Amino acid sequence: MRASQWLNRVAWLRKTEHYNAVRALLDRDSQALLDAPPLGAAWLAYTVTEALDVAIEKHGGLSLVRRCGHESTVAAMPMFAPLVQGFARLFGLKPTTFLSRMQSFAEATTKGILYEYRAIHARAGEMVMSMPGAKNVAMAFFVSGAGAMSTTFETCGVKTGVVDDPRIDGAQHNRAVFSLRW
Repeated sequence: MRASQWLNRVAWLRKTEHYNAVRALLDRDSQALLDAPPLGAAWLAYTVTEALDVAIEKHGGLSLVRRCGHESTVAAMPMFAPLVQGFARLFGLKPTTFLSRMQSFAEATTKGILYEYRAIHARAGEMVMSMPGAKNVAMAFFVSGAGAMSTTFETCGVKTGVVDDPRIDGAQHNRAVFSLRW
């Protein structure tokens, strides 16, 4: 994934009282990245972000991981504003429209992660997030994704959007299903 996603998580953490405690839970390589961060356009293995998410979970639980995923995505939104505005002009500002095209949006910042939206009815569906090349992906990584996905509702002006915690689907622990409703 793009280093910008990881950098947004780190920037959010630095603004909180959690940074030092989370840093202490990271391995030496991850701490070295904090000390000499890569450029935002660089590509990082998903495991770098996963390690950060796991450390956040160990320190503050999955609710803190979700919050970090959400807040770091909100911080990145100004960069994507032109894309979102153009998309909205073409397709409208509906959650279903954005969710069904999540793969297109995600390709700018991730590699090796697939998104598939399945509508259940007009105001509910499931997002499947899978990582075919990975095994035993930490729940924290998926929960951070739930936090990030919740920004879809804010982008669309929906105040009642809910993204449930993901459930792992698949023997290789590399696929999660998120229930969404609004």
